[in-house]
Amino acid sequence: MADKSYTFRVDWIAKKGEPPGELSTGAGLKPEFWAALIASIVCFIAPLLVLQLKKSVPLRLDANGVTMRNGRTFPWNELQHIQFVSVRRRGETRESSARLSFRTGRADIIYGRIKNDYEVKPILQALAQGRNPWA
Repeated sequence: MADKSYTFRVDWIAKKGEPPGELSTGAGLKPEFWAALIASIVCFIAPLLVLQLKKSVPLRLDANGVTMRNGRTFPWNELQHIQFVSVRRRGETRESSARLSFRTGRADIIYGRIKNDYEVKPILQALAQGRNPWA
């Protein structure tokens, strides 16, 4: 003899198509549609965010100023302030990046993304103290 709740459930599925108490995706849209929609949004928005981040990352620091990847240059005399950003991981706080704010824009220096951070960090420290590191 079959359990009555099981037979009720089978009868309900046969008549209605969905068992009671289960979630419906609504409007006849299948879960595959929603998965494809979310995946396409992620695949199109993520590259745009990366491109936006690359716009604020400088190509070169020299005695004239900061040269961005698009060729734009921010001279040192327009530097307003430097903000050092720290992150905390596993109870340890360390400096991860620096944001240089100029009158006409900003430049973000992310230490993990550059090869010569051992040269860049002293330059930024000198600039933050108001000294000219190239003098």
